[in-house]
Amino acid sequence: VVGVGRKLVAHLGDDVYKMDNLNGTFTSIRTSAPIYRSYNAVVKQNLIQTYDNYGAEYYWDGTAATMSILSASAPGFKHAVETQGYILGGNISSAKLRIYYEDINTMIGGTFADYFTLTGGRDDEVTGFFVLNGRTYAGTRTAVFRISFIGGSAVFDYKQVIDVGVIPGTLKTVVTEQFGQVAMFLGTDMIVYVF
Repeated sequence: VVGVGRKLVAHLGDDVYKMDNLNGTFTSIRTSAPIYRSYNAVVKQNLIQTYDNYGAEYYWDGTAATMSILSASAPGFKHAVETQGYILGGNISSAKLRIYYEDINTMIGGTFADYFTLTGGRDDEVTGFFVLNGRTYAGTRTAVFRISFIGGSAVFDYKQVIDVGVIPGTLKTVVTEQFGQVAMFLGTDMIVYVF
């Protein structure tokens, strides 16, 4: 379940539904969606929905009657985030530490040809992204990396900041009274971390 503007969106079974202004009425915006866990990100005020089966990414602009394929060229990534005017898409079936990026103004129908690959072991993978106090991070099964926009031919750089992995689906960003904005996740060592 995720909010886009004043809409609530839920993926239930093989359908995706929206609810306007919490009015209690669900309306289908996609049928025949994969019956796999889905992940949602809001990028340039569009809902981006990705799936555990590495299927095609779909988007919804909050007003259309149905969701549409983001791009036929997008590689089927599991996780997405918006940062510095780009959409980052991580964890594809053939390269689970690879992160593709595309300008948010060309993401619909874009080429998704550019990427960088995080360091990690053979069985490692991107398990999610989070933005904390304006900085973007990628969690993997073995570490957390800060991703920085540097421009030029490299565009992005990354640096490992934590040597504990993040279990998929456990990463949440919250605001606390005492510490402000923090990220919380279940580490691969089964300890809950606050970052």
